[in-house]
Amino acid sequence: MKTLEEIKKFIIENNTGYIEVNTQKDMQKGIYDKAILYLLSQIYQDEDVHLALCTSGVYSGSRAVAGGKVIFFITNKRILYGCKDFLSATLKSISFDDCNDIESNTLGIFTGKIYINTKTEKISFEIDKKHCLRIANTIDALIKDICKEKKSEATVVVQQVSGANELLMYKQLLDQGIITQEEFEAKKKQILGL
Repeated sequence: MKTLEEIKKFIIENNTGYIEVNTQKDMQKGIYDKAILYLLSQIYQDEDVHLALCTSGVYSGSRAVAGGKVIFFITNKRILYGCKDFLSATLKSISFDDCNDIESNTLGIFTGKIYINTKTEKISFEIDKKHCLRIANTIDALIKDICKEKKSEATVVVQQVSGANELLMYKQLLDQGIITQEEFEAKKKQILGL
């Protein structure tokens, strides 16, 4: 997702709002538009929003770090949240490498809390009680999938570099006259999988 309308539609259809009934009305009235557009302006060219949600505030422990109409994005690169009003803007980015786990509780009357435990802080925000556990599980699964995919990509890069290094080593052996051109070509085909 990369547009205002896509984000608003996602939040309404997936019930990822602070309080479900109010969120739908707020989205239709454009109350969260500034915050959504602000966060969209902060994403990278190769970054795509996989999950969006809105809340009324974000806390680090008991300290408020963002208040008002706050938008959360989980992209293919990071967690990003913030808000924008007339006088100020708040933006925070969390690397997936810093995330330890996700927790939730539904002890509130209308809202539940989701906690993102990082290496340095415990971020929390309120979300509609009916959807709190589902959203927390979705966030947890999404972060795990993205991290797994990144590790898989890193493994492919390491294998390619290892193959390149091995090919370079055989080229040096050929240049030194230790192996023949035919032996080099055979190893090259083996390394490149041809």
